[in-house]
Amino acid sequence: MLIAPVSQGSEEGLDTLYVITVEDYDTVHSAGDTLNDMITMEGQISYRSFEDDNYVGDISLQRYVSENRQIIEEYVTQIRLNQEPLHKQKSHSFKIAYHLGNGEQYVAQTNEVLFQ
Repeated sequence: MLIAPVSQGSEEGLDTLYVITVEDYDTVHSAGDTLNDMITMEGQISYRSFEDDNYVGDISLQRYVSENRQIIEEYVTQIRLNQEPLHKQKSHSFKIAYHLGNGEQYVAQTNEVLFQ
């Protein structure tokens, strides 16, 4: 499977990364809470196939941040939730807050998704 290039990493290091639920997610995570405790990251360090030796694999969010403090090396990164929401019949959206070591901050919000 070939992955189209999305980003070539960053010469800036990563300070923090938060995945925030916009709606109530479950009995523990209300709207506005981070979901960092249930996130797994997957990445690769080139745009080539996930099957080659550039594949990073599944790692915790904490490890991902730690390994990218000096420079963000991953070319492609996927954020995975390890647990479904309590109310799967409702749409959910998420904010991704990305803070770099140089003080730059970025926030993006996903489209609404429906879990099946």
